Amino acid sequence: MKKSASQPGATPGSAMTPFQFSRLYAKGWVAGRGCDFDVTDGDFDAATAAQNPGKTAVERARWLKGFKEGLQGKND
Repeated sequence: MKKSASQPGATPGSAMTPFQFSRLYAKGWVAGRGCDFDVTDGDFDAATAAQNPGKTAVERARWLKGFKEGLQGKND
């Protein structure tokens, strides 16, 4: 059974479960690690918006967090 936002363990503002949110973060992280565009030369938000699969603002923010952290780790 899928959890709704009102059920325990669900994330507020979305019908996604914590596990689904972790997968969304991971997808963003992988996209950030494999990023082939230079985000310093343009509008970061525009460059990432087309790649972001999130449907709600909360989901989009979770993917973007993973993407940014993937980018940061790319130079390590």
